[in-house]
Amino acid sequence: MAVCDAGDRTPRILFVDAYDSFSENVVALIRHLLKAHVVTIRIDDEIDGRNSSVLRVPLDFYDAIVIGPGPGSPDSSADTGRLDEIWNDATEHRIPVLGICLGFQSLCSRYGLVVTQFDMPCHGHTKRICHRNKDIFNDVGEIIATNYNSLGGKIEFALEATTKTTLAALEDVFSSTLVTGGAEEVPFWGGLIGYLSYEAGLDLAMPSHQHPDSAEQPRTVPNLSLRWIDRSIVHDKETGRVWVQSLLGSDDAWIDEMVAKLQAEMCHARETICAGSSAAPPSITTVNLPDHDSYISDIRSCQSQLHAGNSYELCLTTEATVKSSTAPNALYTSLQSVNAALYSAYLRLDQTTILSCSPEQFLSWSRSEPQLDMTPMKGTIAKGSGVTRQQAQKLLSTPKEEAENLMIVDLIRHDLHRSLAPHGCVEVKSLYELVETENTYQLISHIRGHMPLKESDENAESHAKVYRQRQKSRQIMHYGHKTLRTALPPGSMTGAPKIRSCSILAGLERRHRGVYSGVIGYFDIGGGGCWSVAIRCAFSHASEDQLVDGETLRTWYIGAGGAITVLSDDEQEWEEMRVKMGGVLKGFGLCTASQ
Repeated sequence: MAVCDAGDRTPRILFVDAYDSFSENVVALIRHLLKAHVVTIRIDDEIDGRNSSVLRVPLDFYDAIVIGPGPGSPDSSADTGRLDEIWNDATEHRIPVLGICLGFQSLCSRYGLVVTQFDMPCHGHTKRICHRNKDIFNDVGEIIATNYNSLGGKIEFALEATTKTTLAALEDVFSSTLVTGGAEEVPFWGGLIGYLSYEAGLDLAMPSHQHPDSAEQPRTVPNLSLRWIDRSIVHDKETGRVWVQSLLGSDDAWIDEMVAKLQAEMCHARETICAGSSAAPPSITTVNLPDHDSYISDIRSCQSQLHAGNSYELCLTTEATVKSSTAPNALYTSLQSVNAALYSAYLRLDQTTILSCSPEQFLSWSRSEPQLDMTPMKGTIAKGSGVTRQQAQKLLSTPKEEAENLMIVDLIRHDLHRSLAPHGCVEVKSLYELVETENTYQLISHIRGHMPLKESDENAESHAKVYRQRQKSRQIMHYGHKTLRTALPPGSMTGAPKIRSCSILAGLERRHRGVYSGVIGYFDIGGGGCWSVAIRCAFSHASEDQLVDGETLRTWYIGAGGAITVLSDDEQEWEEMRVKMGGVLKGFGLCTASQ
């Protein structure tokens, strides 16, 4: 909504009273601090064209609206009166609204956040409000507020947004809430887990006048979805160790419960393995696979652009859709059985579900080491009968395959230099390293950026050891967040130069890639982060679910593609795309051999 700006005149503020006994205290504070003219109405007074004797001017006459506290529930129309109409009209006229207590709860309820009772209400207790002396809190100083809280919004919801300012705000939040003291060997203590779509990367990378219109109809999948995690179970597959963690105070009961459940599950798992079991094959209703001729035509269009000098490499992709009534967790289990990978992920974020078997890291940084690591994967050959590791190495050691990889290495070096300028440095740790996945051999390279941290004053008394470590972690976190915003979308999924390549690809592909080609990962509350490239994955959105014969039929999107260069062979590129897509389709019980 718009910011309240009355210019030189006295601000006009509408206060909506929910029959609370403290409302006049708030009104007096507004008049005193803002020198504003305040008009008060009750929640059941009529507004705008439905004027009452209290309100004789349209709602857009006001510079801002304050919806005050009150008893009851935001889900009860008897308690909220005309608040829905006020929210509607305020949105239409772009009037900023401040909700207090019931007013804020009505906002939460309006946008789908569950408002529930606290285990123990907080009535008449004072608490210190922690803030960073910025924005609306600028020059406010210390605040001691009296609490009257019976209800609250559950934090178990997905944050969905698409803007650059949202990611910058997240960095600000993590900087102010940075924690220390967890087990250093555990990469994730808590924080945000989710994805940023390919289109979110376009929003970050491309000027608005160059932003491509990829498809006539926007896809339902949000560009960004992150879930806050305050309870977690982390399993180290190499050592077998398990950590049960909570960011909540006095959460020992939950931790003990989870430990007991895990011990019981481990016993059950051993019994299942001994007995032997097999899952039912996935149930598939319809499948739409890429068309050979269309993809070949797009490859040739890419090469025309390359010969014209508009790009050096174009990462062309296409898509299959699968409708299945099989439960997502069963599909993920099936996918893991045929295409397990280092960066696999199963995510349920609000209405978006992701099944990923990605072998490619995009970006990672630890809490304590001032370095950023990126390992792009380019250069692919299918694992066929008789194809040994030595043969794969020979087949991938060609000018075409190495050029694919090297151009993305140069692009990533560019992105890291942009993020770390002017004093950071970038090095290539390795080139063309052969890695083996379930269905392919691929080349990866390793690029590392070294952060230019500012040294703390070792002699200053205030710079104690803990403080110095916190400042170091905060700087590391800043460069990690900044680099993520700078380097999206992943260069291994765009080509180079990135902006022009994205524009060309949008015109050829004529669709939104969605989760595919974006990144999946986490922001750790201790300052670290790790993100994979969303390849070898399938995703769905609940808004497209259908109920058929009592079962939920989900639509899954499965993307695949490859880097097109001037040395590319049409049919070989088609086969490479099919191999990559086939690894995911096998998890759905499908085979692409008949394409």
